[in-house]
Amino acid sequence: MVVRARLAGVFYLVLAVCGGFSELVVRAGVVVTGDAAATAATVRASAGLFRVAFAIDVVNIVCFHLGALRAANSDDGLVLRLLEAHADGYLVAQVFFGLWLLPLGYLVFRSGWFPRALGVVVMAGSAGYLGDLVVRFAAADLRAALSPVLLVVASLAEVSLLLWLLVRSVRVPVPQLA
Repeated sequence: MVVRARLAGVFYLVLAVCGGFSELVVRAGVVVTGDAAATAATVRASAGLFRVAFAIDVVNIVCFHLGALRAANSDDGLVLRLLEAHADGYLVAQVFFGLWLLPLGYLVFRSGWFPRALGVVVMAGSAGYLGDLVVRFAAADLRAALSPVLLVVASLAEVSLLLWLLVRSVRVPVPQLA
């Protein structure tokens, strides 16, 4: 059981590092807000890195948009629109990711294999992801103030579970002899 928990932690770490690199380093670094031509030029100049990020995404998730790289040689405006569509894809995924953290947190809470507080933290991560989506669409004027806080809550929840799995593993209950 301990080996499986650590293996789950390793896979979780791979997911976090790969997704973070692809989204936060590669794609976030190419968008020049309000300037489609500059964004397309940045994508063209970073074609090799974009390909690496895409390969990581294929390993990491099932595959989002390679279209921005393909369009970079033809239509600047299309590059920006495709990158925006990619970001929208992540928002759709965030719905499901936020939803799956709720039952995961509940199972962590109830299992007896982890500290109950960790389960509460993971459930709070669910609220962070879902709350961020609500703020983005229902309270856009509060987005700048609330989104970073909500996403920090979600990130801390995931990092806490990931580190717990890697470092502490699980507490396997000792069978009671009758």
